[in-house]
Amino acid sequence: MNFDEFGKDMLGGSGRPSSFRGGGAGSGHSGNSFADRHASMMSSTPREPSSGLWLAWQIAYPICLGLLNFCLVVGAWLWFKHPLYLFRLLRWLQTRRAGLRCRQIQLDGTVYRIAEKGRADKFRTSMLLIHGLADDVSSWNSFVELIDAQAEHCLAVELPGHGGSLASSAEEFDLEPLARRVRSLVCAAGYEKQPMHVIGYSMGACVAGAYAALYPEQADLLTVAAPLMRQPSATEEANTELLHRLSSWLAPASYDELTVALRHRAYRPVPVASQVLTGMLEDRLPKLEFHRALLANCFEEANCNILLRLAEQITAATHIIWGKQDELSLVSLAGQLQKSLPNVCQSDILDECGHSLELECPANFFGLVYKFRKNQSLKKFS
Repeated sequence: MNFDEFGKDMLGGSGRPSSFRGGGAGSGHSGNSFADRHASMMSSTPREPSSGLWLAWQIAYPICLGLLNFCLVVGAWLWFKHPLYLFRLLRWLQTRRAGLRCRQIQLDGTVYRIAEKGRADKFRTSMLLIHGLADDVSSWNSFVELIDAQAEHCLAVELPGHGGSLASSAEEFDLEPLARRVRSLVCAAGYEKQPMHVIGYSMGACVAGAYAALYPEQADLLTVAAPLMRQPSATEEANTELLHRLSSWLAPASYDELTVALRHRAYRPVPVASQVLTGMLEDRLPKLEFHRALLANCFEEANCNILLRLAEQITAATHIIWGKQDELSLVSLAGQLQKSLPNVCQSDILDECGHSLELECPANFFGLVYKFRKNQSLKKFS
């Protein structure tokens, strides 16, 4: 190959060997070098994307920007115009994040709602969670979020007239009938023979105790957290005053009552945005009269002290948890309850904690429950 042919190949077949030779006397061209001409040619040629990432970014960027603007607009609309929908959306998102799967069950023509996480194992005790007055399954979100779905199974039920569970006209609202209703929901969910660790807080702890007394064959373990009780030796006037306070703290009727209730229910109130509180209040107001009537019924001596009345029938290994600064159910009742129940295996008093253990200190609550389960499991197989 001669020098002209080599230059032709280097220039991509341009057929101009003289341009490679440079500026000789007889060349008729300027003295620009080949490198300069090549750089000029490359700079005038438009660059194409090296991959499909550039094209994907050009498509995705405006879509993502549009979605972000849409979410901001919808969020602002919910925040300022519809706090009720905002509260329900946040509650649903938190329930999903906790891993709870909600479903409805129809019994006797009435719809009830339950939620569960994990899979039941007949060789391992499941957790049956019962909420307090005017609450629903979402009150367990922070607790359930700590449960390992691969190793544990929990079933949370909503009592009649709470959350997504309706209340029929034929429903009985004493604590023992409520415990029987919980039992019917457990059976309808397919866990009739599944061993259960029954856990409840506030009024739900009283229902849990009644469940353990009525169905000892299924209730392997029992945890009662700050059960709603009254002093047996208190005067009628003192009980009436306490019921009045509980009505506004457990079933508030206004925004001011709700903010006061949160301060009394928790030693260190959980900060909640004002619009979320407004949505919470709007969500509860339609059932306000029902919740207050239920509280008055459950506060009668036969119901409120049901754990003491049915103590001899509760044979399950029992765990008592109480907040030391509880203003709704005094911590002094924990000692009396411990003396009355025949099989108390663990009793914990949490310092700097009020009535709402599941909301104020869920990590400590769960840790104590897990410790109790582990100790009882070791005793069972030892």
